[in-house]
Amino acid sequence: MCLELVIKQSKQSKHKIGPDRLSQLTGLHVQKVSNDLGSCLHFSLSGACSCDLLSKGKAQEHDTWELDPSSVKPLIAAVDLFGKEKIGFLFRALWLNETPAPPQKIKLAELRKMIETNQIERNVPFIVGSYS
Repeated sequence: MCLELVIKQSKQSKHKIGPDRLSQLTGLHVQKVSNDLGSCLHFSLSGACSCDLLSKGKAQEHDTWELDPSSVKPLIAAVDLFGKEKIGFLFRALWLNETPAPPQKIKLAELRKMIETNQIERNVPFIVGSYS
């Protein structure tokens, strides 16, 4: 199975953050993709699936993701940029072909803490700010 870690920007936002800007800021490979959420920004190291953001050799059947330490700061920088620019967004790390849980509305600080402490819940879409 493959992990898909994406951010979907709110349709209400007057401006958008593009994949090139996020790639330059984070050092990650960011590309536009289309999935069940519509148009999203997909994050990875290599341009393939997001599995390369996870710690190597760790079991992936847990309820939370364990990010590789080198992936933590770049992902925090990405979500911070959305917060700084006051763009609502949905953040989701989903195993492809699994059913996502219902979205949960949280504050940016809560999402940052989840990323920092490797407590990103599996297959849960997190909504930050004003999102539609």
